[in-house]
Amino acid sequence: MIRQGDGTLKNVIYILNYLRSYNVLVMAVHVLSALIALLGYFRFIPKILVVITGWMLYYSAIPAFNSGFLLMMLFGTFAIFMNPKANRPSAILFSNLAFIAAIIQFILVYAVAAFYKFEGTTWLNGTSLHYVLYYRPLVNEGPANFLHQFPTMLKVLTYVGLGYQASFGLLIWVKWIKRPLLIVGLCFHLFIGLVMHLWDFAFAMIFAYALFIDLPKVSLDSLRFKKLANTKRA
Repeated sequence: MIRQGDGTLKNVIYILNYLRSYNVLVMAVHVLSALIALLGYFRFIPKILVVITGWMLYYSAIPAFNSGFLLMMLFGTFAIFMNPKANRPSAILFSNLAFIAAIIQFILVYAVAAFYKFEGTTWLNGTSLHYVLYYRPLVNEGPANFLHQFPTMLKVLTYVGLGYQASFGLLIWVKWIKRPLLIVGLCFHLFIGLVMHLWDFAFAMIFAYALFIDLPKVSLDSLRFKKLANTKRA
């Protein structure tokens, strides 16, 4: 809620809770700023507008968003500092550090998820997907009923999902494993989208795989990437 003394930024982010008539305007600024940022115009200004309006939309309708949107908002924050046209050493350094931060953030999503799965029991005994597919408010009943005919396959998929998340942060750096690993991840998230109706989360994770298509080489002497072209992902 807006409270006196909370500061201008916080009050701006919560403003749509009180002035719903601005919803369309904020959404228009959000989308337009994202397009301008993708085209590379006006440097960091449209990126900042994307982040501010994104949080305004989020806090005005929290139930409409999930962790996929939050992940994209984090990437949007990192992208403020990414500049493919940077030529000053400090700008190049900040751009590369932002790219590294995005990679670390994505790896943490899998690592934290795996950590909590190991604390439970259903993932360890292979029954997690079996029970998840009975949660009718979330799953697509057609695919769920079909998959329940193959309990052994569900058990295998449970362990594959757990192993994938737990090992991603290490295996993604192995050159000959990277491509099949990303293919497995693509199938993993398409499965989540198709069976569990979480298409926004699934696509957020799939789009984030672009971070790993051409991993940079790091020069330890300068703490800068040898291939500056990698910052073009901003």
